[in-house]
Amino acid sequence: MMNATVMWPRARHYLAPGDAAFLLETLAPDESTRPALEKLLYDPEMLDVIMDTPKLVQTLREKGETIQISTRLFFYILVRDALKTAELKDREVADYLAGMLADAAHQENWLFPFQHRTGPLLYAVDYWREMEKASSSQRFFLSISAGNHYLLLTGFYREFLHQREERQGAPGLEFYESMGQTAYRQARDHRLAREYEMREILDGLIHGFPRTREQFNRLATQWHWRN
Repeated sequence: MMNATVMWPRARHYLAPGDAAFLLETLAPDESTRPALEKLLYDPEMLDVIMDTPKLVQTLREKGETIQISTRLFFYILVRDALKTAELKDREVADYLAGMLADAAHQENWLFPFQHRTGPLLYAVDYWREMEKASSSQRFFLSISAGNHYLLLTGFYREFLHQREERQGAPGLEFYESMGQTAYRQARDHRLAREYEMREILDGLIHGFPRTREQFNRLATQWHWRN
């Protein structure tokens, strides 16, 4: 069976230890102004506005991964900024993607989604075989995991896919983009998508897949992540 994880909406509103300190120290260097800003951190709408502040992205770029904040907030700030440049402005989608990246960052084998296999999910037939064996509920989670997998694969392993295409005549980026969109579409149309309040997020992932992949490519280059 495929490893499956659902990223819950609006997780960005729950700051981990160290996150609030980072926001306060970065945006309120004058300690006398911090109490007023700290109160705003408990208002979800104001917190969304605060996390859009350009200075946060600038600070991450200057100080890098040495900053003591949660992996999820780190990725949310970067992903939100990147998606806005691509005219993808849905915070819920950015939140979902940040959770997906944070989850992948803590898994050494995210590229190998099937527990019984030792290779990446490169062949459509492998995915469909898993779907055929799954129950209705399992298909929902499988579809989300497959969509996530193909988005990560095309976003951070672009050169690997290009080399396979050139050397072996294997499918290119467009094929895997299509597979990812198909998987997300199947999840969106499943009854559990409504129950988990995922329909709009999945719709955003479907329509924004190519631009999101391109922004992941850009982030991978900027931060020297594998590409």
